[in-house]
Amino acid sequence: MVLISNAINVTGDVVISSDKDNNYILQIPGESITFTGEAKYGIPCYEEPHYRYTWKSSLDGWLSNSQTFTMNATSLSLGKHNITLIVRDCAGSSDVASTELFVVKPLNATIVNIKQAEGCGIVRRFSDNSLIKEIEFPPGGGSNSDAKIKLPMGKEVCDASFNIDTGFIAIKNVELVFVVDSSPSMNNTWRSLCDVIENITLNLTRRGFRVKRTIYALNEDPGYKCVDYVINSTQLDNSIVAMDNGLVWIPNAYSHAWTVGIYWVAKNRSWTGARHIVFPISNDIATSDPDLAVEIAANAANEKNIEVYGLWTIPLSDPNVPNYMIKISSLTDGKSTHAGGIPEFYRAIFNAVLGPVAHLELNIGSDAIIEWEDPEFRERVKISKFNTMPRITRELTRLLRDCNCFGCRIEDGECIIDLKLTATPEIDINLTDLYIQYCDTENCPSCIINFTGKASGGLPPYKVRWRSSGGGVLEEGIIDEYYIAKDSGEYNLVATPPLLATTSKLPSVSSSLHNITFEVEDSLGLKAFDKRNNVQILWCCAINTPCTKPWPGRQGNIVCTGNEESYACDIYEVCHPKLWSIAREAVRCCKNNCIGECHPFCRIAYEEGRRLGLKDGEITSESFEGLKMCEGLYIIYGLGSAATIMEDYFWPEICCSGDEYCIEGGKCCISDLKWCRCRDRIYNKNVLALPCVDYVSESSVAWASDVAMNKNTCRLADLPAHASILEDEGIHTGTCVDYSNALTTLLRIVGYNYDEVYSTTGPGHAFNLVRFPRSLKWNIIDTTGNKNPYNKFGLPPGGYSTRYCLYNNDTYCPGKTWLETDNPREPFCLDTFPRCCKNDAGNERGEGIVVCPSPLEVYGC
Repeated sequence: MVLISNAINVTGDVVISSDKDNNYILQIPGESITFTGEAKYGIPCYEEPHYRYTWKSSLDGWLSNSQTFTMNATSLSLGKHNITLIVRDCAGSSDVASTELFVVKPLNATIVNIKQAEGCGIVRRFSDNSLIKEIEFPPGGGSNSDAKIKLPMGKEVCDASFNIDTGFIAIKNVELVFVVDSSPSMNNTWRSLCDVIENITLNLTRRGFRVKRTIYALNEDPGYKCVDYVINSTQLDNSIVAMDNGLVWIPNAYSHAWTVGIYWVAKNRSWTGARHIVFPISNDIATSDPDLAVEIAANAANEKNIEVYGLWTIPLSDPNVPNYMIKISSLTDGKSTHAGGIPEFYRAIFNAVLGPVAHLELNIGSDAIIEWEDPEFRERVKISKFNTMPRITRELTRLLRDCNCFGCRIEDGECIIDLKLTATPEIDINLTDLYIQYCDTENCPSCIINFTGKASGGLPPYKVRWRSSGGGVLEEGIIDEYYIAKDSGEYNLVATPPLLATTSKLPSVSSSLHNITFEVEDSLGLKAFDKRNNVQILWCCAINTPCTKPWPGRQGNIVCTGNEESYACDIYEVCHPKLWSIAREAVRCCKNNCIGECHPFCRIAYEEGRRLGLKDGEITSESFEGLKMCEGLYIIYGLGSAATIMEDYFWPEICCSGDEYCIEGGKCCISDLKWCRCRDRIYNKNVLALPCVDYVSESSVAWASDVAMNKNTCRLADLPAHASILEDEGIHTGTCVDYSNALTTLLRIVGYNYDEVYSTTGPGHAFNLVRFPRSLKWNIIDTTGNKNPYNKFGLPPGGYSTRYCLYNNDTYCPGKTWLETDNPREPFCLDTFPRCCKNDAGNERGEGIVVCPSPLEVYGC
């Protein structure tokens, strides 16, 4: 009950009360309000009513002459009412009481739009506006061109890429049966099959298949561990008789009788799987009438719904074997191919079970087609001109001009490109991460997200809040909060996603599905919200850099990173989404929001940030420098003493180069020289798979694949930052060059400018120069091998081995001559050494290599 009173000079008090606990009412049907007035003192009349009451509204005029009355909310005008009660007594004295009443519509909040700018020259969606294009192939496979890309007229395409995620056939219960020739010429084939079959079965199981596998040897046991059963000569003889007494079999050639083996397993095996696949493997055929033998075996297979995938081996004892393998496979809805080695078995078996896309192409005419096949059967493949996997008949550059269309077509004034796909079996695939870039994309705003909400009803001005929840999205919590001076109808938040935000209105955005809430509170305290779940926010590299892609983007200047020349953007991968995820941990530390996942040096970084103005849990323009300091130190310690971003020192690289210093420094063995391993040190599985070979690719020369480690090398390797940092796709360790490049990359990601962090070298060593906020000089940072990396005004406290290559004239390390020195300033401060500083962006003129600060500008020198 709200009581509003007004003092009466002579007659006493007049009190107005309503049945509401607040001073507003919602104008909706069924809502009502009761007014009650009370007068005291004065000279009341002897008869009722003892006082005369007059109720008025500033908006609607006279309301009632009753002491108590009720009105429907719909009878009152919208707006602010000054409700006045005038009371007179029998002597003619009067008094007045008043109160405010707001009649408002229910408060409503609506998300009008959440739209991420694609950039004026970038296409990330298919023609039906979907981010993911699902393609289904019917049983038996076929062709499909449902995936279409729409481009405006008059545009020239400079680059294009997309990913394909291979799905699975619907049948997950599968029996794999192998009928294998056991003659001596098949020994190498047996070895390969037995070496790989367990891994294949495990891989299929991880993909959700329930696999039952049986390997049959024909006639005799070849002596290999993977043999499950031998179909002996008696069983083969009985099958020959059952097949056809007229068939002529070559004497003593049971080991080659794979057609008979197929017949035997079809008739005698107890089949339990929903899908039955038989792989005959041989280089010969043991009958004078192979066509008839193939037909009889195929009929028996078809009776049991068996698919035959014939595999022939080389050298062939009978040159016609491939023809008969192809024939029986085609008769049973299978497919035949050559197989004998481990990669071939992987390809053949996965082809049969998974049903991969046999052919996919981005067709922009006969002169501009990217064709794809997946020899390693990875589930995720990127199609682009930079990928070494697809075969490209022409580099995808300058392909579309004025939509002359080289194979595309014009529809409603726009160019339509069809992604044409062909698959052999029934299969589902998803096309994702479409990226088409026009040639005129400079200065295009591609990293802007417009959050547009609309509020109505209630009483403006409104307090507006955009909030994110769940999944670490949009730095979970409040995105933005502000007051609207007047009701303008729609409330727009323009957000950009850099990690290092200057104000709370610039959130860091993670690439994922986001739950976004638009909250509104009016001046009366009414609240309303609207919510959209699973909003897809595309990742965007929102820093000032010439790099738009991670390795292998082949972007940026050519720089010498220590051991080799490479594209700057391939080494300093400032636009690698996974590296942004790592850097985001620094943001959580510096917002004092670690939730137990920050490394133990977070507190040191946070206190240094507070010294420069960082406020607890806040990101504001006033705390900008403190935030920058905190994030930089967090990453430095993560590479250094905390050892969370990279670990240990990559001694195998030193051993692979044949340098005996790896024995002394890395506690390796003489036998480790020339190998990418170090017996006394533990590295991840990717390191163990690296060969010690010469350079393998163009840039970075030491790294060619995130999946096939045997395509890379650890000899004198300057790796892309992700390959040094990540555990699953890289080695998670490195030498001094790799630690230096990783630090430069991550500091650039969290907002250090191109002229605030450099990778540089001294004799025999690589390290970093960093200028922190408010710092008068540069700091030397050396995180190599997780040393203590940071001394505020001096040389790195962790120190570096003072054993380094002799610098003589203009030759670096002539003859690998090593010097010993007790001078702690070496190799960091030698002004005579021709150092260069580099990062992804170079200098203000866009040059990749810049002149390093002089020793006088560096603390400790």
